[in-house]
Amino acid sequence: MKRGFFSKFVALFCVLFTFVALCVIPVAAANTSDTYFYAFKATAVGYNSFDSGRQKTDDSPIYLYITEATYNSVRVRALGGTSDSGPWTNYTFQNGVGSVNYVTCTVGIKYKIHNTIYEKSCTYADLGFHSTYSSPNYITGYWSPDCTSNSSYTDATQ
Repeated sequence: MKRGFFSKFVALFCVLFTFVALCVIPVAAANTSDTYFYAFKATAVGYNSFDSGRQKTDDSPIYLYITEATYNSVRVRALGGTSDSGPWTNYTFQNGVGSVNYVTCTVGIKYKIHNTIYEKSCTYADLGFHSTYSSPNYITGYWSPDCTSNSSYTDATQ
């Protein structure tokens, strides 16, 4: 009788263990933590990007909030790549328009920059900046590769 009980206990334990193991599946959370950048130089020639991108985990927009800048606005590209160092491709997207070369972002506004980075099978995101003036624009602010569904953020447009 003891042997039957022990066998049933082991079998029940194995079934429960398997059930728990199958139910605990890791899910990638959106990468919405902000990265601070300070006095980043947006040149008047070409687009400068950060030294390394960040992992993009879903098809949400990129979040950008510029808190200070030499000039009031800057052109921005949503860049996608397969590693944190690129190479980078422009995947900036504007709702109602489609793929665009850049969007313009202004100091003091929290933006969501639409893009097709995740849909193009890129796992990393970065931003490219270009001064809209003939001299460099030094910008400070926050960004994240994935954005929460906060409807108060402004859609970035050209």
